[in-house]
Amino acid sequence: MLEVGGRSRPFSEASPDKKQNSRSKLGCYELIHAKMTLLIEEWNEKQPYHDVFAAALLLEILTLWNREIDAGNISSGKRKLVEIMKRYIEDHYRSKITKDHVGCCVRKSPNYAASLFRSVTGQTISEYVHSIRIKTAIGLLQESELTLEEISEFLGYSDVSYFHKVFRRMTGKKPSEYRS
Repeated sequence: MLEVGGRSRPFSEASPDKKQNSRSKLGCYELIHAKMTLLIEEWNEKQPYHDVFAAALLLEILTLWNREIDAGNISSGKRKLVEIMKRYIEDHYRSKITKDHVGCCVRKSPNYAASLFRSVTGQTISEYVHSIRIKTAIGLLQESELTLEEISEFLGYSDVSYFHKVFRRMTGKKPSEYRS
C-alpha cells in the first residue's frame, strides 16, 4: 500500500501516469526475489557488518528494478522466448547448459539468445543455472541425508570445491550451515 493524498491505495494504482503503471512481472523477478531473501536473512542474523551488506543488497535491488523500468516494456514475443529458455534450463539444470543449447531450444543464434536472456532477466544463462542448482542444493541439504559430494554430483558439479565456491558466493554461507 502507498499513501497518496491522505488515503491508502495499492502500489499499482498509486501512479497517475499510465505509462509508468505496470502490472506485468519483472523480467528479473527471480533475481530480485533471491536478493531480497538474502537481505532478510542477513538482517535477521545480525552478523558483523550486516547493515552495510543489507544496504549494498538493497542498492543492487533498486538498481536492477530501475534498469528494467528504464529499458521499457519488453515485447510479449521476447518475454515468451525467455520463458521457453527458462523452462529448458529448469528441465536440464543438472547437465551442462551452454548458450548453444539455449539458442537451439528457441531457434535463435546462441549470442542473441544469451543477450536476450540477460536483458530480460538481469542474469546470464550461467548465473541462472547456478541459482537453480543452489536453490535445489539448499533443499537437499535441509531435507536429505546426502553428503556434499553426492549433492554436488547430483546437481551437475563435477568438482565439490567448485560447488562449495559457487554455493558460498551465491548464499554467503557454507553448505554445512544449511544442514538441519
